[in-house]
Amino acid sequence: MHGRAAGARRVGVGWVQCLEGDEIWRAAEAGRWNAGLVDLALASMTEESRAIVVARAHAPALFLLEYLDGVKGEVLMLDRAIDGFAFAGGPAESPEGVNFGLPDDRPFEHFTYQVRQIENLVLTGRPPNPVERTLLTTGILDAAMRSRHQGHARIETLELAIAYQAPSLVADAAIAAPLPRVSNTPPGLEGRG
Repeated sequence: MHGRAAGARRVGVGWVQCLEGDEIWRAAEAGRWNAGLVDLALASMTEESRAIVVARAHAPALFLLEYLDGVKGEVLMLDRAIDGFAFAGGPAESPEGVNFGLPDDRPFEHFTYQVRQIENLVLTGRPPNPVERTLLTTGILDAAMRSRHQGHARIETLELAIAYQAPSLVADAAIAAPLPRVSNTPPGLEGRG
Protein backbone atom coordinates (compact mmCIF):
# COMPACT_ATOMS: atom_id res chain seq x y z
CA MET A 1 0.00 0.00 0.00
CA HIS A 2 2.97 2.29 0.60
CA GLY A 3 3.81 2.12 -3.09
CA ARG A 4 0.23 2.94 -4.14
CA ALA A 5 0.08 6.59 -3.06
CA ALA A 6 -0.54 8.52 -6.27
CA GLY A 7 2.39 10.55 -7.52
CA ALA A 8 4.65 9.65 -4.61
CA ARG A 9 8.36 9.06 -5.14
CA ARG A 10 9.47 5.66 -3.86
CA VAL A 11 13.04 4.92 -2.86
CA GLY A 12 13.20 1.16 -2.26
CA VAL A 13 13.51 -1.20 0.69
CA GLY A 14 16.43 -1.36 3.13
CA TRP A 15 15.80 -4.60 4.99
CA VAL A 16 13.33 -7.49 5.39
CA GLN A 17 12.81 -10.06 8.14
CA CYS A 18 10.48 -13.04 8.47
CA LEU A 19 9.25 -14.10 11.91
CA GLU A 20 7.10 -17.12 12.77
CA GLY A 21 5.07 -18.50 15.65
CA ASP A 22 5.44 -16.98 19.12
CA GLU A 23 8.35 -14.80 17.96
CA ILE A 24 5.77 -12.66 16.14
CA TRP A 25 4.07 -11.66 19.39
CA ARG A 26 7.35 -11.27 21.30
CA ALA A 27 8.44 -8.79 18.62
CA ALA A 28 5.16 -6.88 19.07
CA GLU A 29 5.65 -6.75 22.85
CA ALA A 30 9.18 -5.44 22.25
CA GLY A 31 7.74 -2.63 20.10
CA ARG A 32 9.20 -3.86 16.81
CA TRP A 33 5.80 -3.69 15.13
CA ASN A 34 2.31 -2.43 15.96
CA ALA A 35 -0.05 -5.33 16.73
CA GLY A 36 -2.82 -2.76 17.23
CA LEU A 37 -2.96 -2.50 13.44
CA VAL A 38 -3.94 -6.18 13.38
CA ASP A 39 -6.93 -5.33 15.54
CA LEU A 40 -7.99 -2.62 13.07
CA ALA A 41 -7.58 -4.92 10.07
CA LEU A 42 -9.47 -7.76 11.77
CA ALA A 43 -12.26 -5.44 12.88
CA SER A 44 -12.92 -4.72 9.20
CA MET A 45 -13.44 -8.46 8.61
CA THR A 46 -14.88 -10.05 11.73
CA GLU A 47 -16.28 -9.39 15.18
CA GLU A 48 -13.96 -12.00 16.69
CA SER A 49 -11.04 -10.82 18.81
CA ARG A 50 -7.43 -11.09 17.73
CA ALA A 51 -6.84 -13.78 20.36
CA ILE A 52 -9.58 -16.00 18.92
CA VAL A 53 -8.44 -15.56 15.31
CA VAL A 54 -4.74 -16.02 16.11
CA ALA A 55 -5.47 -19.20 18.10
CA ARG A 56 -6.81 -20.79 14.88
CA ALA A 57 -3.66 -20.00 12.87
CA HIS A 58 -1.60 -23.13 12.24
CA ALA A 59 1.65 -21.47 11.20
CA PRO A 60 1.46 -17.67 11.45
CA ALA A 61 4.19 -15.70 9.72
CA LEU A 62 5.11 -12.02 9.77
CA PHE A 63 7.21 -10.11 7.26
CA LEU A 64 8.80 -6.96 8.67
CA LEU A 65 10.39 -4.46 6.32
CA GLU A 66 11.67 -0.92 6.28
CA TYR A 67 11.62 1.33 3.23
CA LEU A 68 14.63 3.53 2.64
CA ASP A 69 12.50 6.59 3.45
CA GLY A 70 12.02 5.22 7.00
CA VAL A 71 8.45 3.94 6.59
CA LYS A 72 8.01 0.52 8.20
CA GLY A 73 5.69 -2.16 6.87
CA GLU A 74 4.40 -5.45 8.13
CA VAL A 75 2.54 -8.32 6.49
CA LEU A 76 0.91 -10.77 8.89
CA MET A 77 -0.34 -14.07 7.51
CA LEU A 78 -2.70 -16.07 9.71
CA ASP A 79 -3.07 -19.21 7.64
CA ARG A 80 -6.42 -20.96 7.92
CA ALA A 81 -7.49 -18.58 10.69
CA ILE A 82 -9.57 -16.16 8.65
CA ASP A 83 -10.80 -16.01 5.09
CA GLY A 84 -9.88 -12.80 3.34
CA PHE A 85 -7.46 -9.90 3.14
CA ALA A 86 -7.33 -6.63 5.05
CA PHE A 87 -5.04 -3.63 5.48
CA ALA A 88 -4.50 -1.26 8.36
CA GLY A 89 -2.37 1.86 8.31
CA GLY A 90 -2.30 5.58 7.86
CA PRO A 91 -1.17 8.46 10.04
CA ALA A 92 -0.02 7.32 13.50
CA GLU A 93 -2.73 9.40 15.18
CA SER A 94 -5.59 7.97 13.10
CA PRO A 95 -4.87 4.65 11.37
CA GLU A 96 -7.74 2.79 9.74
CA GLY A 97 -8.53 -0.80 8.77
CA VAL A 98 -9.95 -1.83 5.41
CA ASN A 99 -11.29 -5.19 4.25
CA PHE A 100 -10.54 -6.25 0.68
CA GLY A 101 -13.71 -8.20 -0.09
CA LEU A 102 -13.35 -10.67 -2.93
CA PRO A 103 -16.24 -12.53 -4.52
CA ASP A 104 -16.23 -16.27 -3.84
CA ASP A 105 -18.33 -17.33 -6.80
CA ARG A 106 -17.02 -18.17 -10.23
CA PRO A 107 -15.95 -16.69 -12.59
CA PHE A 108 -14.00 -14.68 -9.99
CA GLU A 109 -14.82 -11.27 -11.39
CA HIS A 110 -12.06 -9.55 -9.42
CA PHE A 111 -9.54 -10.88 -11.97
CA THR A 112 -11.25 -8.82 -14.69
CA TYR A 113 -9.16 -5.75 -13.87
CA GLN A 114 -5.92 -7.70 -13.87
CA VAL A 115 -6.79 -9.12 -17.29
CA ARG A 116 -7.53 -5.57 -18.51
CA GLN A 117 -4.05 -4.50 -17.42
CA ILE A 118 -2.46 -7.45 -19.25
CA GLU A 119 -4.49 -6.62 -22.36
CA ASN A 120 -3.43 -2.96 -22.19
CA LEU A 121 0.21 -4.04 -21.88
CA VAL A 122 -0.05 -6.31 -24.92
CA LEU A 123 -1.89 -3.72 -27.01
CA THR A 124 0.22 -0.68 -26.12
CA GLY A 125 3.57 -2.19 -25.18
CA ARG A 126 3.56 0.01 -22.05
CA PRO A 127 3.24 -1.49 -18.55
CA PRO A 128 0.36 0.06 -16.57
CA ASN A 129 2.50 0.19 -13.42
CA PRO A 130 6.22 0.81 -13.04
CA VAL A 131 8.15 -2.42 -13.48
CA GLU A 132 10.15 -1.34 -10.40
CA ARG A 133 7.07 -2.06 -8.26
CA THR A 134 7.06 -5.68 -9.41
CA LEU A 135 10.80 -5.95 -8.86
CA LEU A 136 10.40 -4.62 -5.29
CA THR A 137 7.52 -7.00 -4.55
CA THR A 138 9.38 -10.08 -5.72
CA GLY A 139 12.58 -8.86 -4.06
CA ILE A 140 10.77 -8.43 -0.72
CA LEU A 141 9.35 -11.96 -0.97
CA ASP A 142 12.78 -13.35 -1.86
CA ALA A 143 14.38 -11.61 1.13
CA ALA A 144 11.60 -12.84 3.44
CA MET A 145 12.18 -16.44 2.31
CA ARG A 146 15.95 -16.05 2.75
CA SER A 147 15.29 -14.67 6.25
CA ARG A 148 13.16 -17.69 7.08
CA HIS A 149 15.80 -20.06 5.70
CA GLN A 150 18.54 -18.30 7.70
CA GLY A 151 16.77 -18.69 11.06
CA HIS A 152 14.68 -15.49 10.80
CA ALA A 153 17.71 -13.23 10.34
CA ARG A 154 17.23 -9.64 9.25
CA ILE A 155 18.25 -9.43 5.58
CA GLU A 156 19.79 -6.18 4.36
CA THR A 157 18.48 -5.52 0.85
CA LEU A 158 20.93 -3.17 -0.84
CA GLU A 159 19.75 -4.61 -4.17
CA LEU A 160 16.28 -3.18 -3.48
CA ALA A 161 17.40 0.48 -3.40
CA ILE A 162 15.16 1.01 -6.41
CA ALA A 163 13.62 4.43 -6.94
CA TYR A 164 10.51 5.05 -9.02
CA GLN A 165 7.62 7.46 -9.40
CA ALA A 166 4.20 6.02 -8.51
CA PRO A 167 1.67 6.71 -11.28
CA SER A 168 -1.00 9.27 -10.49
CA LEU A 169 -3.62 7.15 -12.27
CA VAL A 170 -3.78 3.66 -13.70
CA ALA A 171 -6.57 3.33 -16.25
CA ASP A 172 -9.08 0.49 -15.77
CA ALA A 173 -7.79 -0.24 -12.26
CA ALA A 174 -11.28 -0.16 -10.72
CA ILE A 175 -10.34 2.15 -7.89
CA ALA A 176 -13.72 3.03 -6.36
CA ALA A 177 -15.51 1.40 -9.30
CA PRO A 178 -18.03 -1.45 -9.24
CA LEU A 179 -17.00 -4.81 -10.64
CA PRO A 180 -18.21 -5.39 -14.18
CA ARG A 181 -20.81 -8.09 -14.70
CA VAL A 182 -19.29 -11.23 -16.17
CA SER A 183 -21.32 -14.10 -17.56
CA ASN A 184 -20.46 -17.80 -17.35
CA THR A 185 -22.23 -18.24 -20.68
CA PRO A 186 -20.01 -18.10 -23.77
CA PRO A 187 -20.91 -15.33 -26.25
CA GLY A 188 -23.64 -16.37 -28.70
CA LEU A 189 -25.12 -18.97 -26.37
CA GLU A 190 -27.14 -16.62 -24.19
CA GLY A 191 -30.75 -17.72 -23.72
CA ARG A 192 -30.12 -21.34 -24.75
CA GLY A 193 -31.08 -24.00 -22.24
